[in-house]
Amino acid sequence: MRGPLQLLALALLPRLLTAQGITTAALEGTVVSEDDAPVAGARARVANTLNGRRWEVATRSTGSYLLEDVDVGGSYGIEVRALGFAPEARTGFVLMLGERSVADFTLRPAAVELAPVAVAATADPPRGHGGPVQRARPHQPAVGAIPCHRPEPADTAPASPRRL
Repeated sequence: MRGPLQLLALALLPRLLTAQGITTAALEGTVVSEDDAPVAGARARVANTLNGRRWEVATRSTGSYLLEDVDVGGSYGIEVRALGFAPEARTGFVLMLGERSVADFTLRPAAVELAPVAVAATADPPRGHGGPVQRARPHQPAVGAIPCHRPEPADTAPASPRRL
């Protein structure tokens, strides 16, 4: 009896597996610099402009990226950013069921010039000589009013090391 049931299960297995079909799409590509060197660690951000859903992935050491399980449809926008490069963006991607779209990017170097920073310093007066900065010290009565456990000498004697 067991043999025919196993044979029936194996015969029906392909039909059961067809119900587990593909329901998403994928995006892949390569990010390189102008001299065709791969850009590792670049961030590729994908956004569905219709519903606002977003994905983000980093490029590998080869400059390639792969983003799977992306919702079918679109329109999608892709933006790629990397340190030392100008960002690059494309829009209008529409993904079909089971499709693996390719979007390659070539990034241009970009130097970012920061505003100058001015630093001014003065020498500190010697401490303890009555300079303009004084350390605040609490009044002694206020410190004495803080509740704390004050062990009796008999409590601490057994815990202290003994000399022989």
